[in-house]
Amino acid sequence: MPENPLRAGDMRLHNSNIILSKIHAAGAEGLSQSEMVITTGLKAPTVFRIFSSLEEQGFIEQAKGQPQGSARRGKGRKPVSYKVCPEIRYIIGIEFWSACISLGVFDFAGTRVHTETVALEADSEASDVVNRIILMTESAIKALNIPKDKVLGIGVAAPGLVNVKHGVVVYYGRMKGMRNYPLAEELSRRLGIKTLVTNNCSALALAEYKYGGFRHGESLFVFLLRMGVNGAFISNDSIYLNSKGLTLETGHIPLDGDGPDCSCGSKGCLQAYLAQLDGEQSLKGLTPAMFADLEERLAAGDPEAEKTLERAADYLFLAGRSIQRFLSPDSFLIACGTERVSSFITERLRARFAATTDGFEPVPPLVYGKVYDSLMSQLGASDLVLSDFFAE
Repeated sequence: MPENPLRAGDMRLHNSNIILSKIHAAGAEGLSQSEMVITTGLKAPTVFRIFSSLEEQGFIEQAKGQPQGSARRGKGRKPVSYKVCPEIRYIIGIEFWSACISLGVFDFAGTRVHTETVALEADSEASDVVNRIILMTESAIKALNIPKDKVLGIGVAAPGLVNVKHGVVVYYGRMKGMRNYPLAEELSRRLGIKTLVTNNCSALALAEYKYGGFRHGESLFVFLLRMGVNGAFISNDSIYLNSKGLTLETGHIPLDGDGPDCSCGSKGCLQAYLAQLDGEQSLKGLTPAMFADLEERLAAGDPEAEKTLERAADYLFLAGRSIQRFLSPDSFLIACGTERVSSFITERLRARFAATTDGFEPVPPLVYGKVYDSLMSQLGASDLVLSDFFAE
């Protein structure tokens, strides 16, 4: 039976991407052909051919300290390790919300080579944000003298509910015009660069899972307390999406149907309770970071500040228990705007989980805390692009 050329071509590309992704994951130490044969189960001639092709295209190069030469090695010679060539491609990772836009440029090896953050006006609309993202992206590419065809893609971590499949921000209530907004399509069309979009909490969670250094087991759920609260679940290096391809809206987990009014139109959502605790500024969407004003009061040992955060942690615990029932994360990460707030809530949550194990969850999850870092969101957004590239 004659070979199907399309299938053969697809298989070659698939094998090539598998090998390139594994070399990329190996970092500066790289991998040799013999290691790749063992790792992938591919035949040695196939691996040799792909290594040679990737080297000729400039995607891989010999790791430092290796003898010079091509991907071919002679008998008795020590295996040559190869790593990715950093300058062959670049990726742009962007995060934005109502307060600012943060942009990072990464080389193919994952090193950040440029970063910039700009504040947004309080009344900025969707179109204003897109225009600013385009200006920042074009400026960064020009400053770094990167040919546009070397930009592998743009990953955007957007606020609100996001349809990842279609690259659409379904709803972000703090920015006019950010409803069913085709963000990926708009940026791709105007910049001429493939763009992928996810939720900013999801991008943060992905980066913390992969690079945060936490002993999180196989899965991690992240609560992000910033102007509001949201969450994201990462399992086996992947962002969890619902059946419609949407990111999670953890802030609107209902805790009590007779609870306080929420900005989403429902009652008793997690976010409604936390905003009520945080006070008038939070209810009006004017606070830069939830509970940030309690930082100094915590340092002074203010009992009322501690009581407020104890209640906040209890509400997060209730939401966390629901999350446990459906997703069973091995660990939780609490990312807040300030250090003491994050530490206080984390300790309270850790104690609550430890004290309430049952037949369904006999082992309490690991609970970590940290200060929110926009650079991690950039990194998570850029990883979307790499994952898409290696999956082709």
